Amino acid sequence: MVRVIDTRSKMDLETTILYRPVGPKELKLIAASGYREFPPRLPEQPIFYPVLNEEYARQIARDWNVPASGAGYVVRFAVRKSFAERYPVKTVGASVHKELWIPAQELPELNRNISWLIGSYRGVQKVKCKMTLPTEPYLEQVKRWPASGKHILALFNESSIVVYQAYRPAIGRFAVENQRFGGEFSFSRMSWVKPNFLWMMYRSGWGTKPGQEVTLAVHLQRKGFEEILSLAVRSAYVPELYDSPEAWKTRLAESPVRLQWDPDHDPAGIEQERRAIQLGLAGDVLRRYAEEWIVRIEDISQFVSQQRLLANTDGFQRLLTPTENVYPVKDIHLARQLGMEPVATE
Repeated sequence: MVRVIDTRSKMDLETTILYRPVGPKELKLIAASGYREFPPRLPEQPIFYPVLNEEYARQIARDWNVPASGAGYVVRFAVRKSFAERYPVKTVGASVHKELWIPAQELPELNRNISWLIGSYRGVQKVKCKMTLPTEPYLEQVKRWPASGKHILALFNESSIVVYQAYRPAIGRFAVENQRFGGEFSFSRMSWVKPNFLWMMYRSGWGTKPGQEVTLAVHLQRKGFEEILSLAVRSAYVPELYDSPEAWKTRLAESPVRLQWDPDHDPAGIEQERRAIQLGLAGDVLRRYAEEWIVRIEDISQFVSQQRLLANTDGFQRLLTPTENVYPVKDIHLARQLGMEPVATE
């Protein structure tokens, strides 16, 4: 839910109206000040970002604050024009995505230049957040992710795991509406799934490549995912796993699952040392994936579009990505087959 907070008081004719999307914690600190100022930034937040229009503020509150903290608010306020004009307007995506970048150390001066007191509800407006995936700031997550090696980074719980695919609208919409794959979806060609959100973003250009405009988050039964892993054959010959290149080629031809490790990439597309997994499904496994193992299919294209705007600005400070951790492959033989180290779990 997103609530809009008005700041109307006496209007100074020489003011600029700005908007600030906030979550519950920041709103509580604003309230503690008597609705008179914004709280200091945290050490990892070097920039304060007010935006220039309510539409953009609502979008941020909906796609950032709601997934991150369960609620979003838009604070409307005004500052003296002479102060606001010191900062060039930054456009970070479409023409509506305009904001000011105010260094954190200058926030006290901003507060002194606010000419409308922050406060008084104009009303409560609910905005539905279509995406249900839990998210976290990218910069927080990357601290706990391995920097190198072969790992399955994924969003998962005890019974399911999320994998991503990107399709043209006809296929994507059919899948969401019917909660299964069908229609123009092809069962005669290999279909690749990716548990790592950023690997999917790299491959699809954050949903901008032709034929990959709709990003789907497919919630898959873990027992189905485990079966897929157990059947996977590496897409390149590995002497330690196969007696000969011919033996590998025979297994590759027989298996309905192909495994590929590729360099992972950061949100801006920069190659990382860590390797990301993608799995190609064919034959009976593809049909079981498409029709039997799926728990739920979500269209997260709107979230992808919003975060794309933040993937190449201000060092990822505001970028959110689905919460991902290293998926535990505990079986030693399966880990060896996949080319991984077994993951110990409590």
